Amino acid sequence: MNIHMIMEYLKGSTSTLPVELAYPVLVAFVIYVILKKAADRLQVLLIIRFFWLLQIVLLPLFVLSLEALVFNWLGPILNDNIVGMITRGRTILLWLIFARILVQAVDLFIWKGMVKRRTGMDVPNILHNLVRIGIYLLAIYGIMTFVFDRPVTGLLVSSGIIAGVIGLSMQTTLGDIFAGIALSIEKPYRINDWIEMDDGTIGKVVDINWRSTRLLSWNRSVYVIPNGKAMSSTIHNYYLPDKVYCTWFKIEIAPDISPVLVRRVLLEAALSCKKVLKDPPPVVRLSDGTSRPYLYSVFVYFEDYPTYFAARDDLFMEIWNYCQKAGISPPPSVHEVNYFTGERNEVSEPGLDELLSRVEIFSPLTEEERNELLERVTVNSYRENETIVREGDKGDSLMILAAGVISVSRLDVHGKPVELERLGTGDCFGENSLLTGERRSATIVALTDCQAMEFSREDIAPILEKRPEVIEELAKVMASRKLETESRLQLKHRKSTGELLGDYGDEILNSISSFFGIK
Repeated sequence: MNIHMIMEYLKGSTSTLPVELAYPVLVAFVIYVILKKAADRLQVLLIIRFFWLLQIVLLPLFVLSLEALVFNWLGPILNDNIVGMITRGRTILLWLIFARILVQAVDLFIWKGMVKRRTGMDVPNILHNLVRIGIYLLAIYGIMTFVFDRPVTGLLVSSGIIAGVIGLSMQTTLGDIFAGIALSIEKPYRINDWIEMDDGTIGKVVDINWRSTRLLSWNRSVYVIPNGKAMSSTIHNYYLPDKVYCTWFKIEIAPDISPVLVRRVLLEAALSCKKVLKDPPPVVRLSDGTSRPYLYSVFVYFEDYPTYFAARDDLFMEIWNYCQKAGISPPPSVHEVNYFTGERNEVSEPGLDELLSRVEIFSPLTEEERNELLERVTVNSYRENETIVREGDKGDSLMILAAGVISVSRLDVHGKPVELERLGTGDCFGENSLLTGERRSATIVALTDCQAMEFSREDIAPILEKRPEVIEELAKVMASRKLETESRLQLKHRKSTGELLGDYGDEILNSISSFFGIK
């Protein structure tokens, strides 16, 4: 059957389906309707498409079967005019059926198929309706031309004018819709991403629809960005390729301070900030050694963009603290005129005696006893990422960091390592092993090149033998530190804090006395 035969048939040919086939077709159509209603409840796209294929055959055959039965039952009483009306009605129904099948095909294979698969969103009703109207207008054109033999040039012209007017009036809306489709396919941003438009608009993506994108701003208000504008804008997505946010800061330091010392202090400060990621590690560079003061760049990585502001505050506080410890003051403003008289204050790293005096557990000791300890001290060096001690290892010594940053971690109740804290210059670790002989309670890893003073049991034993009353003060300090550590591990206790401090103090006091053989 070629196209000419089909058009002759649709023009109104009186050829009908043989009446012998009409009854089986009607039975098949009834079965089809029943099964389709049951299948529609499943909402399975593959089954829906299968029934769509069946209706391509069954619906036209159903119409032809009805025509055949009408001619069979009423044939003797029908005149030519009624026959012509019936055949025209049949042809009009076929045109409308084919239009309906085409509308469903677009919906199943394009809107719910290709577009839905690529964008993940339903096509807006306006596109559904425009395509549906266009297909039915074509069907009406076919009916007027091939069934009624009426030219529809005027109708086409007027329809074109109307379509043009509608298109111009909806130009922006349609542009936003098609831009929404493009954005959904390309996916330059997703829900919960933080993005910045080229006009400076910054926000968290909370909704993407076919017309607009909604951003939640820092002040909890919402920006509504038309998709057409978003499509033509340069978009900075802070969450791609991943959420990690890298930034850098400029720090000015006086040129008379050693750059080696400054870089080490700034790196230690960055590593001590818990909001700064260890991987990738922070980097410190002397970015300008020709200016006065010198300019240093601190490159750091944060978990994501929203944490940037709080993390920056923590980082600057750590930089201030570490600079204060090292005796580094902010440089004078370049607009000030400074006169210097007297001797120049040289900035130097704290000595071993100063570091020892800062250690809390040695506060009960006199200056003479601390000097006695310094005579026995051993200074060890460790490389970056080197494990200094492991949790569970034997040990009887305490260490004080003379330079560098370390990470202190411990296994929680589930056996997973938990970072308790990061320690820097002047901090100590291993007091339990020194005073009670307990195994190492945490794993210590060097985050930078480190130097540490080490004191063993033999070094402090003579002091405790001379002054046993010091043991009680040491026990109080260690009990407080133990309780603080357990709170970080979120260990639950039935007793109050005061009761726990008392119990821990007594327990540690007995352990120290027993370890050193002092009653």
